[in-house]
Amino acid sequence: MTYLIFQDKNSEPFLKDRTAIVTGADGSIGSYLCEALLKNGAYVYGFYNKSKENINKLSRNYDKFTGISIDFLSEDYSQKINEIIKKIARERGSLDILIHSAGIFSMKPFLYEILEERKKVWRVNYETAVELSNSFLRFGKREIDKSKHVIFIASLSGVRGTAQQIAYSNSKSALISLAQGLAEEFGSSHDLCANVISPGAIPTKLLREFIPDLKAERLLAKSVPKYRLCSIEDVTNACLGILMNNFYNGENFVLHGGKLP
Repeated sequence: MTYLIFQDKNSEPFLKDRTAIVTGADGSIGSYLCEALLKNGAYVYGFYNKSKENINKLSRNYDKFTGISIDFLSEDYSQKINEIIKKIARERGSLDILIHSAGIFSMKPFLYEILEERKKVWRVNYETAVELSNSFLRFGKREIDKSKHVIFIASLSGVRGTAQQIAYSNSKSALISLAQGLAEEFGSSHDLCANVISPGAIPTKLLREFIPDLKAERLLAKSVPKYRLCSIEDVTNACLGILMNNFYNGENFVLHGGKLP
């Protein structure tokens, strides 16, 4: 399975010349999302922190990609977000898509959670989404017949609390509420579509840091009626499907494979 490219032989890519911002572009999910948007015609600004492997690859392969380094844990992160998005809006003339894929996963018994770690999870997963959305809405001019999209990558853990993931679950749950609030407040005034994708466990490098045993991963997959874990392609295709529709607003697309929350 791969991501979809919505282009007929006699038509242009459906995201042609749209401007997209994707956070976590250095990660497994974020880099894949960037490539899917690029192949569907968008100009993509990928925000990343430290790792440049995926960023360099995207830069080599796509002229319409720009990597931007930013540390969401820095003291002046809010100011930097504001300055960067303002600059992008000035360069491109419009802002069309914001996808917040960056995140910190935390798995620790509740009684052993450390305050500083909890603050980091909350900052990157939720507060950064608030700041990004604020700048995106303020600097992105409304255009006729051109809906704007904000998509947050949350988690099944944000739909229902998960043992030993309480800090993480809370931050993702807050994202769902944020999208719903943005959808209602700006759906008309900014022609905004604000939505969430909440996938179940995805077999990325991050997951394997916490579940290194492949047998445990297979057991986890067997608990899903589709008999496999959610994939990066599943998330990407859900994202592209949302971008094709200007009526989806305030929705939380839960990718559980039949394992109902």
